[in-house]
Amino acid sequence: MDFSTTHLESIQVTKLAQRSEKLMKSMKAFRERIDKLKRRCENKNKLSKSLQEKPTKALDTSPAMSKRRTRTAERRIFTVDPDRLGAREEILLVETTSAFQVQQKPSKVYEIVAPPIGMESEVKESKVYDHTTFVLEETEKVLNTTRLEADNLSFSQYLGVDIWVHLGKQLIANVDKSEVSSAVPVRTLLTRVKRGDWKSRFEQLLRKQELLSLDQFLKLDAELKHSSTRYDIAFETPSKRKRRFKVWLNKDEPTNTSREEQIPGVFYPEETSPGLGSTALRVGCGILCSPYDSRLTADIALPGYPFDCRLLVKTGIADSSDRTPNEKKEDSILSETFLEKIRVINGNLLVPPKRRIPAEYKQLFHRKCERRTYKVNFGFELTVSKEREIHPKSRAPDKIDLHIHSTSCDDMLQQKQGRDWKPQDVLRCIPEMLKFTKDLHRYF
Repeated sequence: MDFSTTHLESIQVTKLAQRSEKLMKSMKAFRERIDKLKRRCENKNKLSKSLQEKPTKALDTSPAMSKRRTRTAERRIFTVDPDRLGAREEILLVETTSAFQVQQKPSKVYEIVAPPIGMESEVKESKVYDHTTFVLEETEKVLNTTRLEADNLSFSQYLGVDIWVHLGKQLIANVDKSEVSSAVPVRTLLTRVKRGDWKSRFEQLLRKQELLSLDQFLKLDAELKHSSTRYDIAFETPSKRKRRFKVWLNKDEPTNTSREEQIPGVFYPEETSPGLGSTALRVGCGILCSPYDSRLTADIALPGYPFDCRLLVKTGIADSSDRTPNEKKEDSILSETFLEKIRVINGNLLVPPKRRIPAEYKQLFHRKCERRTYKVNFGFELTVSKEREIHPKSRAPDKIDLHIHSTSCDDMLQQKQGRDWKPQDVLRCIPEMLKFTKDLHRYF
Protein backbone atom coordinates (compact mmCIF):
# COMPACT_ATOMS: atom_id res chain seq x y z
CA MET A 1 0.00 0.00 0.00
CA ASP A 2 2.79 2.41 0.92
CA PHE A 3 4.69 1.52 -2.26
CA SER A 4 1.69 2.23 -4.55
CA THR A 5 0.95 5.51 -2.80
CA THR A 6 4.58 6.63 -3.15
CA HIS A 7 4.61 5.61 -6.83
CA LEU A 8 1.40 7.58 -7.50
CA GLU A 9 2.80 10.65 -5.79
CA SER A 10 6.00 10.48 -7.86
CA ILE A 11 3.95 10.32 -11.08
CA GLN A 12 1.94 13.36 -9.99
CA VAL A 13 5.13 15.26 -9.14
CA THR A 14 6.58 14.42 -12.57
CA LYS A 15 3.44 15.66 -14.32
CA LEU A 16 3.45 18.85 -12.26
CA ALA A 17 7.11 19.41 -13.17
CA GLN A 18 6.35 18.95 -16.87
CA ARG A 19 3.43 21.36 -16.70
CA SER A 20 5.56 23.84 -14.82
CA GLU A 21 8.29 23.60 -17.47
CA LYS A 22 5.77 24.19 -20.27
CA LEU A 23 4.33 27.16 -18.39
CA MET A 24 7.80 28.65 -17.90
CA LYS A 25 8.55 28.32 -21.64
CA SER A 26 5.27 30.01 -22.62
CA MET A 27 5.92 32.83 -20.11
CA LYS A 28 9.42 33.30 -21.53
CA ALA A 29 8.05 33.49 -25.08
CA PHE A 30 5.37 35.92 -23.89
CA ARG A 31 8.00 38.17 -22.20
CA GLU A 32 10.13 38.15 -25.36
CA ARG A 33 7.14 39.21 -27.42
CA ILE A 34 6.32 42.01 -24.94
CA ASP A 35 9.94 43.22 -25.05
CA LYS A 36 9.86 43.19 -28.86
CA LEU A 37 6.67 45.27 -28.89
CA LYS A 38 8.19 47.71 -26.39
CA ARG A 39 11.28 48.17 -28.55
CA ARG A 40 9.11 48.72 -31.62
CA CYS A 41 7.06 51.39 -29.77
CA GLU A 42 10.24 53.09 -28.54
CA ASN A 43 11.65 53.21 -32.07
CA LYS A 44 8.40 54.71 -33.40
CA ASN A 45 8.43 57.34 -30.64
CA LYS A 46 12.04 58.24 -31.42
CA LEU A 47 11.26 58.56 -35.13
CA SER A 48 8.18 60.67 -34.44
CA LYS A 49 10.20 62.94 -32.12
CA SER A 50 13.02 63.36 -34.65
CA LEU A 51 10.53 64.27 -37.39
CA GLN A 52 8.93 66.90 -35.15
CA GLU A 53 12.29 68.41 -34.27
CA LYS A 54 13.55 68.42 -37.87
CA PRO A 55 13.15 71.91 -39.42
CA THR A 56 10.89 72.00 -42.46
CA LYS A 57 11.98 73.62 -45.71
CA ALA A 58 10.01 76.49 -47.17
CA LEU A 59 7.65 75.43 -49.91
CA ASP A 60 8.52 76.35 -53.49
CA THR A 61 5.51 78.31 -54.75
CA SER A 62 6.94 79.12 -58.15
CA PRO A 63 4.65 78.56 -61.17
CA ALA A 64 6.82 75.65 -62.33
CA MET A 65 6.31 73.88 -59.02
CA SER A 66 2.64 74.72 -58.55
CA LYS A 67 1.64 73.06 -61.84
CA ARG A 68 3.26 69.75 -60.94
CA ARG A 69 1.11 66.67 -60.44
CA THR A 70 0.87 65.10 -57.00
CA ARG A 71 1.88 61.47 -57.24
CA THR A 72 -0.67 58.91 -56.11
CA ALA A 73 0.49 56.08 -53.88
CA GLU A 74 0.80 52.66 -55.49
CA ARG A 75 -1.83 50.02 -54.70
CA ARG A 76 -0.30 46.59 -54.09
CA ILE A 77 -2.49 43.52 -53.82
CA PHE A 78 -1.92 39.80 -53.53
CA THR A 79 -4.51 37.19 -54.41
CA VAL A 80 -4.93 33.54 -55.40
CA ASP A 81 -6.81 32.14 -58.40
CA PRO A 82 -8.66 29.05 -57.03
CA ASP A 83 -9.41 27.67 -60.52
CA ARG A 84 -7.58 24.34 -59.93
CA LEU A 85 -7.89 23.99 -56.16
CA GLY A 86 -11.04 21.94 -55.66
CA ALA A 87 -13.98 22.75 -53.42
CA ARG A 88 -12.14 23.49 -50.15
CA GLU A 89 -9.71 25.99 -51.73
CA GLU A 90 -6.56 24.86 -49.93
CA ILE A 91 -2.96 25.13 -51.10
CA LEU A 92 0.39 23.63 -50.18
CA LEU A 93 3.49 25.73 -49.47
CA VAL A 94 6.48 23.77 -50.78
CA GLU A 95 10.03 24.85 -49.97
CA THR A 96 12.00 25.91 -53.05
CA THR A 97 14.97 28.08 -54.06
CA SER A 98 15.00 31.63 -55.34
CA ALA A 99 16.42 32.25 -58.82
CA PHE A 100 18.21 35.31 -57.39
CA GLN A 101 19.87 33.49 -54.50
CA VAL A 102 23.24 34.58 -55.91
CA GLN A 103 22.42 38.21 -55.19
CA GLN A 104 20.66 37.75 -51.87
CA LYS A 105 21.41 36.04 -48.59
CA PRO A 106 20.13 32.45 -48.66
CA SER A 107 16.67 32.33 -47.18
CA LYS A 108 13.82 29.85 -47.15
CA VAL A 109 11.07 30.60 -49.65
CA TYR A 110 7.95 28.61 -50.45
CA GLU A 111 6.14 28.02 -53.72
CA ILE A 112 2.33 27.98 -53.80
CA VAL A 113 1.21 24.59 -55.12
CA ALA A 114 -2.19 22.96 -55.68
CA PRO A 115 -2.74 19.81 -53.53
CA PRO A 116 -2.39 16.54 -55.49
CA ILE A 117 -5.52 14.76 -56.68
CA GLY A 118 -7.09 12.77 -53.86
CA MET A 119 -5.75 15.02 -51.11
CA GLU A 120 -8.77 17.36 -51.19
CA SER A 121 -11.30 17.12 -48.42
CA GLU A 122 -14.34 14.93 -49.11
CA VAL A 123 -16.58 17.71 -47.80
CA LYS A 124 -17.72 19.68 -50.86
CA GLU A 125 -18.28 23.38 -50.25
CA SER A 126 -19.20 26.16 -52.65
CA LYS A 127 -16.38 28.49 -53.60
CA VAL A 128 -16.08 31.28 -51.02
CA TYR A 129 -13.48 33.47 -52.71
CA ASP A 130 -13.93 35.46 -55.94
CA HIS A 131 -10.45 36.68 -56.88
CA THR A 132 -11.50 38.12 -60.27
CA THR A 133 -13.97 40.57 -58.72
CA PHE A 134 -11.32 41.66 -56.22
CA VAL A 135 -8.73 42.34 -58.96
CA LEU A 136 -11.27 44.21 -61.12
CA GLU A 137 -12.46 46.37 -58.21
CA GLU A 138 -8.90 47.42 -57.36
CA THR A 139 -8.07 48.05 -61.03
CA GLU A 140 -11.22 50.13 -61.46
CA LYS A 141 -10.26 52.38 -58.54
CA VAL A 142 -6.85 53.02 -60.12
CA LEU A 143 -8.29 53.66 -63.60
CA ASN A 144 -10.92 56.10 -62.26
CA THR A 145 -8.27 58.08 -60.37
CA THR A 146 -5.98 58.06 -63.41
CA ARG A 147 -8.79 59.28 -65.68
CA LEU A 148 -9.48 62.23 -63.34
CA GLU A 149 -5.77 63.15 -63.34
CA ALA A 150 -5.62 62.98 -67.13
CA ASP A 151 -8.68 65.25 -67.45
CA ASN A 152 -7.07 67.88 -65.20
CA LEU A 153 -3.90 68.21 -67.30
CA SER A 154 -3.33 71.08 -69.68
CA PHE A 155 -3.99 70.56 -73.40
CA SER A 156 -0.24 70.33 -74.16
CA GLN A 157 0.16 67.42 -71.74
CA TYR A 158 -1.17 63.89 -71.67
CA LEU A 159 -0.92 61.09 -69.17
CA GLY A 160 0.59 57.94 -70.67
CA VAL A 161 -0.89 54.70 -69.31
CA ASP A 162 0.61 51.24 -69.73
CA ILE A 163 -1.04 47.95 -68.66
CA TRP A 164 0.53 44.53 -69.06
CA VAL A 165 1.02 41.13 -67.42
CA HIS A 166 4.27 39.41 -66.43
CA LEU A 167 4.73 35.67 -66.07
CA GLY A 168 6.82 34.48 -63.13
CA LYS A 169 6.75 32.66 -59.81
CA GLN A 170 5.02 33.87 -56.66
CA LEU A 171 7.06 32.95 -53.58
CA ILE A 172 6.20 33.25 -49.89
CA ALA A 173 8.91 34.05 -47.33
CA ASN A 174 9.14 34.55 -43.56
CA VAL A 175 7.26 31.28 -42.97
CA ASP A 176 7.79 28.89 -40.07
CA LYS A 177 8.06 25.38 -41.52
CA SER A 178 5.85 23.94 -38.77
CA GLU A 179 2.98 26.18 -39.92
CA VAL A 180 2.89 24.71 -43.43
CA SER A 181 3.35 20.99 -42.79
CA SER A 182 -0.17 20.39 -44.12
CA ALA A 183 -2.58 22.09 -46.52
CA VAL A 184 -3.26 25.78 -45.85
CA PRO A 185 -6.66 27.39 -46.60
CA VAL A 186 -6.46 30.18 -49.19
CA ARG A 187 -8.12 32.56 -46.73
CA THR A 188 -5.34 31.91 -44.20
CA LEU A 189 -2.64 32.58 -46.80
CA LEU A 190 -4.28 35.87 -47.86
CA THR A 191 -4.75 37.00 -44.25
CA ARG A 192 -1.15 36.21 -43.22
CA VAL A 193 0.27 38.04 -46.25
CA LYS A 194 -2.01 41.05 -45.76
CA ARG A 195 -1.06 41.30 -42.07
CA GLY A 196 2.62 41.11 -42.98
CA ASP A 197 3.30 37.87 -41.08
CA TRP A 198 4.29 36.22 -44.37
CA LYS A 199 6.00 38.10 -47.18
CA SER A 200 5.04 37.63 -50.83
CA ARG A 201 7.76 37.94 -53.49
CA PHE A 202 7.27 37.81 -57.25
CA GLU A 203 10.12 36.71 -59.53
CA GLN A 204 9.41 37.65 -63.13
CA LEU A 205 11.67 35.37 -65.14
CA LEU A 206 11.73 32.27 -67.30
CA ARG A 207 14.32 29.52 -67.07
CA LYS A 208 16.05 28.04 -70.13
CA GLN A 209 13.84 24.95 -70.37
CA GLU A 210 10.70 27.06 -70.12
CA LEU A 211 12.05 29.41 -72.78
CA LEU A 212 12.56 26.48 -75.18
CA SER A 213 8.90 25.49 -74.74
CA LEU A 214 7.83 29.07 -75.37
CA ASP A 215 9.97 29.29 -78.52
CA GLN A 216 8.17 26.24 -79.95
CA PHE A 217 4.81 27.98 -79.45
CA LEU A 218 6.04 31.26 -80.94
CA LYS A 219 7.38 29.53 -84.07
CA LEU A 220 4.04 27.82 -84.69
CA ASP A 221 1.35 30.29 -83.55
CA ALA A 222 2.92 33.75 -83.55
CA GLU A 223 4.36 36.27 -85.99
CA LEU A 224 7.54 38.19 -85.18
CA LYS A 225 6.55 41.88 -85.18
CA HIS A 226 9.93 43.44 -84.42
CA SER A 227 13.14 42.84 -82.49
CA SER A 228 15.39 45.41 -80.88
CA THR A 229 18.06 46.00 -78.28
CA ARG A 230 17.47 48.58 -75.58
CA TYR A 231 20.11 49.98 -73.27
CA ASP A 232 19.09 51.50 -69.94
CA ILE A 233 21.38 53.61 -67.76
CA ALA A 234 19.77 54.84 -64.56
CA PHE A 235 20.95 57.85 -62.55
CA GLU A 236 20.10 59.58 -59.31
CA THR A 237 20.41 63.36 -59.53
CA PRO A 238 21.56 65.68 -56.70
CA SER A 239 17.88 66.32 -55.82
CA LYS A 240 17.33 62.50 -55.55
CA ARG A 241 15.31 62.28 -58.77
CA LYS A 242 15.50 59.02 -60.70
CA ARG A 243 16.33 59.60 -64.39
CA ARG A 244 16.92 56.96 -67.08
CA PHE A 245 18.75 57.23 -70.36
CA LYS A 246 17.33 54.78 -72.92
CA VAL A 247 18.73 53.90 -76.34
CA TRP A 248 16.81 51.69 -78.79
CA LEU A 249 18.80 49.92 -81.50
CA ASN A 250 17.10 48.29 -84.46
CA LYS A 251 18.82 44.99 -85.26
CA ASP A 252 17.81 45.19 -88.92
CA GLU A 253 19.73 48.38 -89.68
CA PRO A 254 23.46 49.24 -89.52
CA THR A 255 24.63 51.81 -86.98
CA ASN A 256 27.38 54.43 -87.00
CA THR A 257 28.41 57.60 -85.19
CA SER A 258 26.40 60.03 -87.31
CA ARG A 259 25.26 63.10 -85.39
CA GLU A 260 22.46 63.90 -87.81
CA GLU A 261 18.86 64.31 -86.66
CA GLN A 262 18.13 60.62 -87.28
CA ILE A 263 21.04 58.37 -86.31
CA PRO A 264 21.06 55.28 -88.55
CA GLY A 265 20.23 52.12 -86.65
CA VAL A 266 18.78 54.09 -83.72
CA PHE A 267 15.03 54.50 -83.50
CA TYR A 268 12.87 56.54 -81.18
CA PRO A 269 9.45 55.46 -79.84
CA GLU A 270 6.33 57.40 -80.72
CA GLU A 271 5.34 60.15 -78.28
CA THR A 272 2.53 57.99 -76.93
CA SER A 273 4.65 54.84 -76.63
CA PRO A 274 4.28 53.30 -73.15
CA GLY A 275 7.98 52.38 -73.03
CA LEU A 276 9.07 55.98 -73.45
CA GLY A 277 8.84 56.93 -69.79
CA SER A 278 7.71 60.11 -68.06
CA THR A 279 8.92 63.69 -68.75
CA ALA A 280 10.96 62.46 -71.71
CA LEU A 281 13.33 64.49 -73.88
CA ARG A 282 15.66 63.49 -76.66
CA VAL A 283 19.39 63.66 -75.87
CA GLY A 284 21.99 62.55 -78.42
CA CYS A 285 21.31 58.96 -79.48
CA GLY A 286 18.69 58.27 -76.82
CA ILE A 287 15.87 59.47 -74.60
CA LEU A 288 16.26 60.88 -71.08
CA CYS A 289 13.16 60.18 -69.01
CA SER A 290 11.84 59.30 -65.59
CA PRO A 291 10.45 55.85 -64.73
CA TYR A 292 6.69 55.56 -65.00
CA ASP A 293 4.82 55.78 -61.70
CA SER A 294 3.58 52.36 -60.61
CA ARG A 295 -0.13 52.70 -59.81
CA LEU A 296 -1.17 49.07 -59.35
CA THR A 297 0.79 45.88 -58.76
CA ALA A 298 -1.51 42.86 -58.55
CA ASP A 299 0.31 39.60 -57.79
CA ILE A 300 -1.90 36.64 -58.70
CA ALA A 301 -0.84 33.15 -57.64
CA LEU A 302 -2.02 30.41 -60.03
CA PRO A 303 -1.60 27.10 -58.13
CA GLY A 304 -1.89 24.18 -60.50
CA TYR A 305 -0.34 26.16 -63.39
CA PRO A 306 3.37 26.27 -64.32
CA PHE A 307 3.53 30.03 -63.65
CA ASP A 308 1.96 32.78 -61.60
CA CYS A 309 1.36 36.28 -62.98
CA ARG A 310 1.60 39.95 -62.10
CA LEU A 311 -0.75 42.62 -63.49
CA LEU A 312 0.81 46.10 -63.69
CA VAL A 313 -0.68 49.56 -64.30
CA LYS A 314 1.85 52.39 -64.73
CA THR A 315 1.47 56.04 -65.71
CA GLY A 316 3.60 59.04 -66.54
CA ILE A 317 3.23 62.54 -67.98
CA ALA A 318 4.84 62.32 -71.41
CA ASP A 319 5.91 65.96 -71.50
CA SER A 320 9.37 67.35 -70.75
CA SER A 321 7.88 70.72 -69.71
CA ASP A 322 6.72 69.09 -66.48
CA ARG A 323 10.02 70.05 -64.81
CA THR A 324 11.10 72.78 -62.43
CA PRO A 325 13.98 75.14 -63.39
CA ASN A 326 16.28 73.22 -61.03
CA GLU A 327 15.34 69.88 -62.65
CA LYS A 328 16.00 71.32 -66.12
CA LYS A 329 19.42 72.45 -64.93
CA GLU A 330 20.20 68.96 -63.54
CA ASP A 331 19.19 67.34 -66.85
CA SER A 332 21.28 69.81 -68.81
CA ILE A 333 24.44 69.15 -66.75
CA LEU A 334 24.04 65.37 -67.05
CA SER A 335 23.38 65.60 -70.80
CA GLU A 336 26.24 67.93 -71.70
CA THR A 337 28.92 66.28 -69.59
CA PHE A 338 28.05 62.60 -70.09
CA LEU A 339 25.02 61.54 -72.16
CA GLU A 340 25.87 63.44 -75.35
CA LYS A 341 29.26 61.71 -75.43
CA ILE A 342 27.66 58.26 -75.71
CA ARG A 343 28.11 56.76 -79.20
CA VAL A 344 26.59 53.88 -81.18
CA ILE A 345 29.10 51.92 -83.28
CA ASN A 346 28.39 48.63 -85.07
CA GLY A 347 25.30 47.90 -83.04
CA ASN A 348 27.01 48.49 -79.67
CA LEU A 349 26.70 51.33 -77.19
CA LEU A 350 30.00 52.97 -76.27
CA VAL A 351 29.68 54.68 -72.91
CA PRO A 352 32.33 56.99 -71.38
CA PRO A 353 33.99 55.82 -68.12
CA LYS A 354 31.95 56.28 -64.95
CA ARG A 355 34.45 58.87 -63.69
CA ARG A 356 33.04 61.25 -66.32
CA ILE A 357 29.67 61.29 -64.57
CA PRO A 358 29.25 64.71 -62.89
CA ALA A 359 29.90 64.97 -59.15
CA GLU A 360 26.84 64.39 -56.94
CA TYR A 361 25.21 62.26 -59.67
CA LYS A 362 25.04 58.53 -59.02
CA GLN A 363 24.77 55.75 -61.61
CA LEU A 364 22.32 53.14 -60.30
CA PHE A 365 22.56 50.51 -63.04
CA HIS A 366 23.49 49.89 -66.67
CA ARG A 367 21.51 47.18 -68.49
CA LYS A 368 21.25 45.71 -71.93
CA CYS A 369 17.89 44.27 -72.90
CA GLU A 370 17.25 42.24 -76.05
CA ARG A 371 13.58 42.13 -76.98
CA ARG A 372 11.48 40.22 -79.47
CA THR A 373 7.82 41.16 -79.82
CA TYR A 374 5.39 38.66 -81.37
CA LYS A 375 1.87 39.20 -82.62
CA VAL A 376 -0.52 36.40 -81.60
CA ASN A 377 -3.76 35.66 -83.44
CA PHE A 378 -5.85 35.96 -80.29
CA GLY A 379 -5.44 39.76 -80.09
CA PHE A 380 -2.36 39.84 -77.88
CA GLU A 381 1.32 40.68 -78.19
CA LEU A 382 4.07 38.79 -76.36
CA THR A 383 7.44 40.38 -75.69
CA VAL A 384 10.30 38.07 -74.72
CA SER A 385 12.89 40.14 -72.88
CA LYS A 386 16.44 39.04 -72.05
CA GLU A 387 18.09 41.48 -69.65
CA ARG A 388 21.74 41.59 -68.59
CA GLU A 389 23.58 43.77 -66.11
CA ILE A 390 26.57 45.46 -67.76
CA HIS A 391 29.18 45.43 -65.02
CA PRO A 392 32.52 43.58 -64.94
CA LYS A 393 31.88 42.28 -61.41
CA SER A 394 28.19 41.50 -61.80
CA ARG A 395 27.21 37.97 -60.68
CA ALA A 396 23.54 38.47 -61.48
CA PRO A 397 22.09 35.89 -63.89
CA ASP A 398 20.47 37.01 -67.13
CA LYS A 399 16.81 37.73 -66.51
CA ILE A 400 14.47 36.39 -69.20
CA ASP A 401 10.84 37.31 -68.76
CA LEU A 402 7.62 37.58 -70.74
CA HIS A 403 5.32 40.60 -71.12
CA ILE A 404 1.73 40.10 -72.27
CA HIS A 405 -0.06 43.07 -73.84
CA SER A 406 -3.64 43.28 -75.11
CA THR A 407 -3.66 45.02 -78.50
CA SER A 408 -7.21 46.34 -78.00
CA CYS A 409 -6.29 47.73 -74.57
CA ASP A 410 -3.11 49.38 -75.90
CA ASP A 411 -5.02 50.90 -78.83
CA MET A 412 -7.58 52.44 -76.47
CA LEU A 413 -4.92 53.87 -74.16
CA GLN A 414 -2.83 55.36 -76.98
CA GLN A 415 -5.36 56.69 -79.51
CA LYS A 416 -5.61 60.51 -79.69
CA GLN A 417 -2.56 60.73 -77.40
CA GLY A 418 -4.35 58.77 -74.71
CA ARG A 419 -7.08 61.36 -74.21
CA ASP A 420 -10.21 59.38 -75.13
CA TRP A 421 -10.12 56.13 -73.17
CA LYS A 422 -12.84 55.29 -70.64
CA PRO A 423 -12.13 53.26 -67.46
CA GLN A 424 -15.04 50.85 -68.06
CA ASP A 425 -13.80 50.06 -71.61
CA VAL A 426 -10.25 49.39 -70.44
CA LEU A 427 -11.54 47.31 -67.53
CA ARG A 428 -13.25 44.89 -69.94
CA CYS A 429 -9.82 43.94 -71.32
CA ILE A 430 -8.45 42.77 -67.94
CA PRO A 431 -10.38 39.44 -67.65
CA GLU A 432 -9.40 38.65 -71.26
CA MET A 433 -5.73 39.29 -70.46
CA LEU A 434 -5.85 37.07 -67.37
CA LYS A 435 -7.69 34.30 -69.25
CA PHE A 436 -5.14 34.39 -72.09
CA THR A 437 -2.35 34.24 -69.49
CA LYS A 438 -3.79 30.97 -68.15
CA ASP A 439 -4.44 29.61 -71.66
CA LEU A 440 -0.78 30.26 -72.52
CA HIS A 441 0.34 27.78 -69.86
CA ARG A 442 -0.63 24.77 -71.96
CA TYR A 443 2.45 25.43 -74.15
CA PHE A 444 4.88 24.98 -71.25
